[in-house]
Amino acid sequence: MLKREFILLIFLMNILFVFIENNVSAQRILWYGEFSYEKKWNKVVNEDSILNLWYNKISQTNKEYTFPEKISLKIEMTVWNINDSITAFTCVLKNLNLVPGIYYRNIRIDEIYEPYKASVFFTAKNTINQLSESCGSILTNKLGYYYADTCYYDFSFTDNIKYFSLDSLILLVNENINSKLDYYKKLINNYYEFNIFYERSLKYIDTLISDNPRLLLFHKYELDEIDKKIQDIGKMHLVEELKLYNNDPIDFISKYDNLKNKLFQKQKELNDKIEHIDSLLILESDKFFKENKKQESLENINYALQYNPNSFIAWNAYIKFYLKNRTLDTTLLKTVEFINKFQNIKYADLPKYLQATIDTVWNVSIEEIDYLFTKEEYNNAINILEQLKLINDGLSYGKTEQLDIYLTKNYYKLFENFITIFDKSIEKGFNNIALHILLEAQNFANNNSKYISVNDILEEKKNVFLQILSKGIEDLLEREAWEEALEQIIMIDTLYKNPIFAQDSALLINYKNENLNKLTDNIIAKCSNYRVNVDNRKIKKSYEYLETLKNKFGINPQTNKFSNCYIKYQNVILKELIDQYSKKEIVGSRRHKSIKISYLSPTLSDAIKLLYLSEITSNALPDTLKSLSTTTICNYLEKTANSEYINLKEDSFIYLHSLAHCPQFIYEQYKNKIKVDTCEGVKNKYQKYLAIAKYYYNLDSLYQAKDFIIKAKNIWLNTLCEIDPLDLVNLEKSIELQLSFKHSMDSWQAMYKMATDTIYIQYQKLKFQYNALPDSLKNKNNLSSSRLIFFSTMQSDSLVKLSNLLANGDYLSESLEILKILKNRNYNSKYLNNIQTILGRDFASSDIKTGTATDYSRYVPNEDFYKAFIKAYNNTIKKNKKN
Repeated sequence: MLKREFILLIFLMNILFVFIENNVSAQRILWYGEFSYEKKWNKVVNEDSILNLWYNKISQTNKEYTFPEKISLKIEMTVWNINDSITAFTCVLKNLNLVPGIYYRNIRIDEIYEPYKASVFFTAKNTINQLSESCGSILTNKLGYYYADTCYYDFSFTDNIKYFSLDSLILLVNENINSKLDYYKKLINNYYEFNIFYERSLKYIDTLISDNPRLLLFHKYELDEIDKKIQDIGKMHLVEELKLYNNDPIDFISKYDNLKNKLFQKQKELNDKIEHIDSLLILESDKFFKENKKQESLENINYALQYNPNSFIAWNAYIKFYLKNRTLDTTLLKTVEFINKFQNIKYADLPKYLQATIDTVWNVSIEEIDYLFTKEEYNNAINILEQLKLINDGLSYGKTEQLDIYLTKNYYKLFENFITIFDKSIEKGFNNIALHILLEAQNFANNNSKYISVNDILEEKKNVFLQILSKGIEDLLEREAWEEALEQIIMIDTLYKNPIFAQDSALLINYKNENLNKLTDNIIAKCSNYRVNVDNRKIKKSYEYLETLKNKFGINPQTNKFSNCYIKYQNVILKELIDQYSKKEIVGSRRHKSIKISYLSPTLSDAIKLLYLSEITSNALPDTLKSLSTTTICNYLEKTANSEYINLKEDSFIYLHSLAHCPQFIYEQYKNKIKVDTCEGVKNKYQKYLAIAKYYYNLDSLYQAKDFIIKAKNIWLNTLCEIDPLDLVNLEKSIELQLSFKHSMDSWQAMYKMATDTIYIQYQKLKFQYNALPDSLKNKNNLSSSRLIFFSTMQSDSLVKLSNLLANGDYLSESLEILKILKNRNYNSKYLNNIQTILGRDFASSDIKTGTATDYSRYVPNEDFYKAFIKAYNNTIKKNKKN
């Protein structure tokens, strides 16, 4: 039963499949075609404001503008049981309302079937925009140039079609028409914009007044911009593109030609004046100067030089401006700047007016030099002469003989200042200062030997100084001024190394030895008269100076006299140690008071000193203090005997054991310890500590390295084993040298800082007191010259620090004076950049605040040494102008 039903079901399914295959087969039809689509001008202009404006202006010509374009069309559709494919196409195209017509090609119809449903569904897709919306019956309005949507359209018709489906309608629109329209609108825009440009430019040209030379270049730029715009408009060919021959609403052709002609005439007029712009600017500059508008006058000159840096007229005005403004230093600097710019030019090649200016500068400078000479301001006179020398050499001016006379005269006066200070220093007993000034005078004479010959004077002053030294140090010894006497001996000891004293080296060595003997004998003689417990401080001072002389100069004082002083010194030390560990206390009633003395336990080193000094001076110690000292030493020795390794040599151990009268068993323990230690173990321990010391040394951890050097050294010193100490000794020496240098450097830097800070603080007080003086007393007490003399005696490094303090303390002139001294000493300027930056900034700020002419040359010359100052000064001025 089931089998028959299954067979019947299969049979019915076969019949159904055949029916469907014969009656419901789908055929895909591809159709291609193209059509023309015209957009009328009136429709275009109505939809665009720019085109509408243009059309209204030219509509009187009755000229129509049309833009025909072709659109490619591709239709893909699936037909179900269609009896007539042409009917289907006609139906679709009719409803699309395409005009003016359709041109068929490549039509292919596979099979036709009877329609059974009068309904059509289709989609239209644009390749440019894939957005979709239901657009219903307005599909035809979306075609053409403005077609941009994907539309789904559903409608019915009565044609004999059973079922029809149009899969896609693809429109390939040629977009060239849109770009053409955009370009056309751009031309129209430029056409109307030209009218505005024309009115504005014509007004500017007609009202332009070229009387102000400072605005000529600005006007030239504006006219060049107008010219550039005209050229750009000409490249558009508006007349041809917009067919303006009969239709020119704004009269473009006439206005374009008129503007070009006006511009050409105004440019020619302006260029004629620009050819002489430097002369015009200088004429106006002279006018400003007469009206006391000096800033405007200088600006005009700068404009002229910016436009034509090679203008002699502008350079002449530049130099004369500062000359008329009575700023001679700046005048000379600008003259030298002119010479440096025109390096090959000579005085004879200059125009007459510029020659006259150079002559005036020279004559005014000579008058100023004469005036400064009468005021004894020789340094300032020399500064002017050095500038004149640059002018004379640069222009071949022919004033060399006159210059040499003035330079010689002023250099001699400056040299005389050195000699005056030297004489006063000798007179007041300031031998160190006198020597420093003498050496400065020697350097000055060597640097200026072309102009001055003073060897005889230097030789005379050198002999005076040597005579002072030959008088010995008796007066210092009489006053027990041993420190000053020692300084004088040290000075003599180093003096012969200077070239000026080279030929007197034997004499100086003789002076040194004589003074050394005198000082040594004086100290010993004084010490022999001092009494213990009365002159303890003097005894200590005497002994310490004798040790200094012995260590520094290797003197060998007479044994008996020196020993006498040494014994007194040991007594003094013993007394101080006893007092140090003594504690006094008043006990008893009012009527029966007494002093009770107790003692503290001394340190190991002091305990050794107490027992040792007691023994060599034959002075017994208080019993309690002696017992405490003995106990301290014996405890130490016992601890040493029981330590991991022996850190005390046997002879030292025996000496301390004997000094303190320690029990015998301590020494026995020590002896047993030495016997137990094997050489191999001792060497291994020694090498271990030495290796650790080297490790810390390579890390620059000097103090840690020294600790392990001590441990290794103790092993080496307290063993009978053979150990090569060479590595230990070399490493210890290197460590000690570095530590000693570091300690000396730290001490020196501390002293150096303290000394300079003290000078600065004292100068602040001095300047305050000086400012409080009336003018009459200020003139009598010339702080400037005294300050210069003092600065000249200081070392360069100290001057750098002092200059920095003064600059930060608003003592700008004083700091600048130091910089000039350092320059004369050829000090490296890169170490002064910070100071120069501070000074340049603060001087500029001061000039701005006071309204003074802003020019760095009033303070420093234009030289590489001062470039940091000049840069800071100029930057501050520029920053102020921007603000």
